[in-house]
Amino acid sequence: MDTRTAILSALRKLGWACKGGVAATRGSDALVAVSFQKSQYDSLHFVNIGIWFLALGEPGNLPKHDRCHLQFRMERLFPELSGLLEPGGNLGLLEKKVLDEGARLKRLTELAHLRELHASGALAGGLITKEARALLS
Repeated sequence: MDTRTAILSALRKLGWACKGGVAATRGSDALVAVSFQKSQYDSLHFVNIGIWFLALGEPGNLPKHDRCHLQFRMERLFPELSGLLEPGGNLGLLEKKVLDEGARLKRLTELAHLRELHASGALAGGLITKEARALLS
């Protein structure tokens, strides 16, 4: 098992749709997608979270993070997972922690919650498109 497998396994257990290395869940305001990016220098996989605002249109297929209105590395939104995402991290514990964070991940589909995170500065570590910034303000 690797980081990608551990996270996808947890997200499937939480009821997320998974296809081709992308996992996604949809709420009333947004779709949250988790996708993976292999480092070009070592065996590390970056875990990316993308948030697609449904008010800005339908995404079509499950979008990878780089097609979303908000883009983050997982450890920016969930710093407690950062040590587990590194090579040699405890993959069983990683899967359990992602399962434990299921409710927090699901809340990322709620515009009101995202506005709170934005106002508190918790979204400062990622990319926010101009259209998304207008929705969050």
